[in-house]
Amino acid sequence: MTLDYLDSISENIPFTHPRACRLLYRLASMFEQPNIVEIACCYGKATLYLAAAAKRQQGLLHCVDVKPWLWEGKSVFDRLRDANLLDVSDVTIGDARWYMLDLLRRLPGQWIDLAYIDAAHSVEVDSFVSLAAWTHLRPGGIIVFDDLDWIPLVEGAKDFSRPAVSHVRAIFEYIDTLPDVEEQACWGQQELGWTWGFIRKRRALRTVEPSLVTILQACDDGSSA
Repeated sequence: MTLDYLDSISENIPFTHPRACRLLYRLASMFEQPNIVEIACCYGKATLYLAAAAKRQQGLLHCVDVKPWLWEGKSVFDRLRDANLLDVSDVTIGDARWYMLDLLRRLPGQWIDLAYIDAAHSVEVDSFVSLAAWTHLRPGGIIVFDDLDWIPLVEGAKDFSRPAVSHVRAIFEYIDTLPDVEEQACWGQQELGWTWGFIRKRRALRTVEPSLVTILQACDDGSSA
C-alpha cells in the first residue's frame, strides 16, 4: 500500500494535513511490529496512515473516539474496511479516559511505540490520556501532540478555566521536563500553519535511528519512508 494510494482515498477528508499524515506513517514505520495508540480518530484520515504503517510492519493500531463520526456517509470503520486495514485496527467508541484505563490495565508495562494525541480539547481528558500514554510508552517510543496552538479564546470555545492558554502546549512542556525524555521537537507552524509536538522517551541503548529533527527535516524535503 503506497502513500500515494493513501493520499488518494483520504484526499477529501478533514482535518489532518496530508504532510502530517505522511509524517505519522513514517514515524510508525520506524518500529518493528509497532503498537500504536491514537486518541481521537474522528473521520479516520490519519487513522488510515497509522493503520497502513501497522500493517506494513506487522503491528497493531489501537484507537478511540467518543462517537463514530461520519464524513460523506462513512465512518472510520468504513474507511478502514474499504482499505483492507480493519484487521490491524482495534477501534473503540467511548470515553478516552476509560478507554486508556481499560487498555492499560489489560496491557500493563511499557509497550506503546507511538502515541498520537489529537484528543478532546479539554485539559481534564488530554492531561490524563497523555500522561497515561507516556507512562506506558516503551524506551525509544514517541508521543505526538496535535493542536499545540489550540487556544479556547482564539477558537471561540467557551467554559474553559484558562481560556487564553493552550493546555496541550502546557502538557507537552510538562512532559518534556520529565527525567526519561531523550529529545523533543516541534514542527508544522511554518509548514502547515499549525504546530505539532514530538517527544521521544530515552532509549536504553543508543541506536542508529535518526533524531526527531532529522525525521522532520526529511518530511520537509518531501522524503518518505
